[in-house]
Amino acid sequence: MTGAEPARALHAVMPRLATAFRPTQALAFLAPGAERTALPAVAGWDTGPLDQGALEGTTLRLTDEFARLLERGQPAWVASIPLTGAPAWIRHTAAPWLMLPIR
Repeated sequence: MTGAEPARALHAVMPRLATAFRPTQALAFLAPGAERTALPAVAGWDTGPLDQGALEGTTLRLTDEFARLLERGQPAWVASIPLTGAPAWIRHTAAPWLMLPIR
């Protein structure tokens, strides 16, 4: 399995997630290694599916709080997410965000 395959799979599932949860925005992050401090955004949803190129280097800083949420592996609503390098059109204030850890 290459690193591109999980990103393509996440990109493919975004329309189904958007239909089910009806979010204003959705972002999918990929954790390529256990010792990461930031997770790259590989797929998303705004008015339609977004690929990695549209996300322009957006990353999720893996704070202690988010590391615990991901380790727990359960869906959780969070008031905000610590994005870095996000393009201006991503609404940082679009709260709450639903975290859906997928392993």
